[in-house]
Amino acid sequence: MNADECSKYWIERGVHAPKNTLTKEEYDEMCNINILQEKAIDKILDTINWNSLIEVGCGYGRHIIRNKKRYPNKKIIGVDISIEKLNQIKKLNLDIELIECDVFETIPKINIDVALTSEFMMHIPPENLLSLYNRIKEMSNKIIMLEYCVPSKFNDTFSEHNWNHDYIKILDDLDKIEIKNTPDCIFKNWK
Repeated sequence: MNADECSKYWIERGVHAPKNTLTKEEYDEMCNINILQEKAIDKILDTINWNSLIEVGCGYGRHIIRNKKRYPNKKIIGVDISIEKLNQIKKLNLDIELIECDVFETIPKINIDVALTSEFMMHIPPENLLSLYNRIKEMSNKIIMLEYCVPSKFNDTFSEHNWNHDYIKILDDLDKIEIKNTPDCIFKNWK
């Protein structure tokens, strides 16, 4: 799947989100992982000085909504390809700036204190990963990437739109923080 096919997939998925077919046990496990992820991000944000945060590929807004509620005086921006998902966030009437864009074509040219990706870079084809990462670095001097990462399966394609990238090898300026009891890792880059 190339960048154009990826963009089409995520636009369509935003319109026709799949029905939740998780069992109660699977849903509970997913919620526990989400809590661990959020605590890991909180720990980082609570230890640095920042006034603005952008989430690239914010989807339905889990992190930007939560961070706006935790830090109501901070500038929070969400970027996504799906206008439907952004419209759902707008309905909450929070002071969050929302930008619709296809990151393969353009990314906002703004200066932000912290850039966040959460389970987003895994949807970027390998041939586009480094260039997108470099564009994110241009807008922020602090990057937090919460990404699915299974070292034993690097370079595997989980599905036609999910890749298990070896972030440390490809993006060689990252520090890695593992989140215990999850397949997720936080990667950070402080300039």
